Amino acid sequence: MLRVRAWGRTQWRAAAVVAVLVGVVAGAVLALAAGTRRTASAPDRYTEASGGDPDLGLFQAFGPPLSSSIRALPGVTEVSSQTFVTAFPVGPAGVLSDVNPFAGDDTALGGRVVEGRFNDPAQPDEFTANRAAADLMGARVGQRFDVESYSQEQAQQNQFQPGVELAGPQFEATLVGIVQYPVDLEDSAPAIVFSAALLDAEPDIGQVATLMTVRSGQPADAPSILTAIRALPGGDGVFQDEVRIVGPSARRAVRLQVTALWIVTSVAAVVAALIVAQLVARLVRATGTDRDPLRALGYSRQQAAVEATVQAAAVGAVAALVAIAVAVTSSGAFPIGVLRSIEPAAGPAVDVVTVLVGAAVVVVLVVAVAAATAYRTTAPSAEAAPAPARLPDLVASAGAGPALVTGLRFALSGHGSGRARTTAVAMTAVIGVAGLIGSLLAGFSLIRMIDDRAIWGADYDELIGNPFLPAVDDIVTPAADDPDVAELTAATSGTLSIDGMDVPVLAFEPVRGGILPVILAGRVPSAPNEIAIGRLALRALERSVGDTVLAQGPAGDGVELDIVGVTVVPGDGGDGAAMTLAAYTELAPDAGPNLLLVRFRPGASPDEATARISSITATPPGTTDAPTTVLAFERVVPAPFALAAVVAVMAIAALAYHLSTSVRGRSRDLAILRALGADRRLLRAAVHWQGTYVAALGLLVGVPVGVAVGRRVHRSVADSVGVVPAVDLPITAVVATVIAAVLVANAAAIAPARRAVRAPAADLLREG
Repeated sequence: MLRVRAWGRTQWRAAAVVAVLVGVVAGAVLALAAGTRRTASAPDRYTEASGGDPDLGLFQAFGPPLSSSIRALPGVTEVSSQTFVTAFPVGPAGVLSDVNPFAGDDTALGGRVVEGRFNDPAQPDEFTANRAAADLMGARVGQRFDVESYSQEQAQQNQFQPGVELAGPQFEATLVGIVQYPVDLEDSAPAIVFSAALLDAEPDIGQVATLMTVRSGQPADAPSILTAIRALPGGDGVFQDEVRIVGPSARRAVRLQVTALWIVTSVAAVVAALIVAQLVARLVRATGTDRDPLRALGYSRQQAAVEATVQAAAVGAVAALVAIAVAVTSSGAFPIGVLRSIEPAAGPAVDVVTVLVGAAVVVVLVVAVAAATAYRTTAPSAEAAPAPARLPDLVASAGAGPALVTGLRFALSGHGSGRARTTAVAMTAVIGVAGLIGSLLAGFSLIRMIDDRAIWGADYDELIGNPFLPAVDDIVTPAADDPDVAELTAATSGTLSIDGMDVPVLAFEPVRGGILPVILAGRVPSAPNEIAIGRLALRALERSVGDTVLAQGPAGDGVELDIVGVTVVPGDGGDGAAMTLAAYTELAPDAGPNLLLVRFRPGASPDEATARISSITATPPGTTDAPTTVLAFERVVPAPFALAAVVAVMAIAALAYHLSTSVRGRSRDLAILRALGADRRLLRAAVHWQGTYVAALGLLVGVPVGVAVGRRVHRSVADSVGVVPAVDLPITAVVATVIAAVLVANAAAIAPARRAVRAPAADLLREG
């Protein structure tokens, strides 16, 4: 205790510096861990704050919304709806047809006001906008806009072609608020929501489709309510749709970022543990320089370890408090990026479990390192011989110069704590390179998954048509007669109840060529009793290729279909299904081809050909977009690249620290080399070769490990959304990583090499 008191009076400054440094390093890891847990729980907490998920989601494809009739059904307590209306604000350049306009309840689906307020349901001349729409319109809250619209007749006739005059009502409306929705994570398209009163005030506005959410007294009532809805006039056009406050696509994006954050946290924890161990060990060695005389007086190794334990407990307690402060202060930065939109309580938060467990781990680590260091440094002075390193001998026998051989010996040989440092830096280099390569592979593969249309089922040049409305005239014959059309498939989209679950269906009929659904397993359906289903839908149905399902159309007639393939459907990804048009019309007699899948002949002008065919039938904005399950990942594409940057910075910091401490630990060796005549050039080159070897080891092992891990991660991501797995890692990225690793290693060696050649030999001997 006298020793501890003396240490407290004389070494408190050094101990305080170490405690703060350890606390900051550990606090960064705790902040990452707490932030990752906060990100993972954000969807559920946002859903709870919004009143929970609705009991039933509905999609009404045609006609005026049935929300009033549904609201009157027994067991229904609340109905919210948004109807797609063909009313567009007018900007300086004309009608803003790229905006998706709705009319209805803008508080539905977890909407949150960012600026201004929600619509007044009684005021038909008010609307809100999401951020994308407000930016597109250059709008500010309170600004009034002219609005032009298509008529109901034009909507029913699909008269949305360029040049058609808008024949619906014209009016003015005021932007009263900017609203943020969790669905914006899945689909960031610009959207506005007029007050529900607009549908009554302007009944001639074209209405296309309605999305509704229903809440009932008991969730078990949902099936009976759906049955009652189907019995309503026009209810056969209402289909069940999975509607959640935070949808499955957004949740997949959250899981991807959470996975990336856990990887960052794990790597950071390993690097932080190495740094903490080095700091604490150096403090213990610095404060235990007088233990040799004490040992001569009978001071035992156990007493030295206890002394270091008591001292370290004080350092660890202060470090733990600093770590908690850093973690809590940094917690407000999570979730990161666009996922902040689904955090219901922004600002700092205290993850009690994480900070308490983390603080305990910090104290235990500091105490364990201190006790082990004190026990080891009070051992008898006889030292074990350095571990032999065979590689330097082999390189030397091959005729390599002394600088290379010396650098390899520094990197590979050691004794005591030197061996542990050598192993630790090798692991850090491998983990760093593997994390960097794996992150880059995952990031580039995500970009390809979003940009390569064939991956999500769009294996054609252009999709033309309106999936929401039946074609009034024949659209197939004029397209087939176009001289620039090389291949053509007629199609329609609809919904079938498959084993009681509503599944979107693409029904196809090849007209010329072989544009067929993309198949992941099995084959394309060709017979009237066959169907291919997406991977996600198959999981939900608990079915696989070779099984039989019962499919029912709008009229309620059922037929058994054999599952012959796993497909990817454009617009629906792994959630949809595909079958022949003839088979679909057996279940939906009113269905007919309203979509055209086109491949153009080589040398054709796609824009001119698309314009000619579009004069036959209009294509609404967003029809050709990727599925929302894929688009959701577009919002987190920066995550793997951010992970790559973090891993790279940590690996660089660990390498620089290792080289610096290695030069200090090799002080006696450097002094002896200088006494034997080694010049500055040789010593400097030896340190650089040491850094180069560490980088080369990391590349040799880390690159294949990173590729394997990255491929696995991307295949899991592709499988989670039911699209074609397509791994992409540009060779330029690998070459750049190799070159950068070697350059960074040599850059990190500059300062230690300078010390190795400039420090006086006497100082080096004292340090040794």
